[in-house]
Amino acid sequence: MEFAWVQLRTNESQTMTAFEKEYYFLRRGRNASLPYPTAFHETHEREYWRGKVAPDSAPLAFYNGEKRGHRKEGIKPMLVPPDVMYDAGNLIVRNHVREALLERKVTGLSMHPAWWVHDDKSLYEDYCYVGFQKKFDCWDRELSEHSGQEEDADPTDPEPIVSSFCLNTQLLERTPLHERLLFVMGGCFAGDLVCHESILQLLQGGEHSGIRATLIADD
Repeated sequence: MEFAWVQLRTNESQTMTAFEKEYYFLRRGRNASLPYPTAFHETHEREYWRGKVAPDSAPLAFYNGEKRGHRKEGIKPMLVPPDVMYDAGNLIVRNHVREALLERKVTGLSMHPAWWVHDDKSLYEDYCYVGFQKKFDCWDRELSEHSGQEEDADPTDPEPIVSSFCLNTQLLERTPLHERLLFVMGGCFAGDLVCHESILQLLQGGEHSGIRATLIADD
């Protein structure tokens, strides 16, 4: 049994690439006090999540959609809103984070000024909505574990469910780093937001972050 276990771990290590230890999945943090970004009616009507917002248009406006629910459950609100908030696969970030992303020349992002109305009704005008123009399909179909490998799988399914990711080494090696620093995983069902280790501290650092990061190798 011990030999079989060692052999299993050896086989797993052979399928692991270096990139699974460089990239993280970004998801909503677990702090119960974290707000749930919700668009005000006027912002929702603009369907900002579908694509670029007109650059000369008004800022997008958000609030904590779980404010009442938190109050009923006795969850105390955060004294100040997080610098980074997770919004259904997109991000709402403070302007200093936005500027840092621009300095690093992160590509594929759609940015627009945003306002945040906190639980105490204070207005924060120094936010930016960060959306993603397209997905980046960079996972390996042979090494990853996914529903497309099942016997009764639909061979025409363009977005299988992936339970364990291995990344496409050749594709990532030929893609400039600034083009793969932050992206939504493509080619799979409910693609996650993916971040390179070199900018992780920018998005997750400190106590004022509303996200958590999981190394792809450990997911």
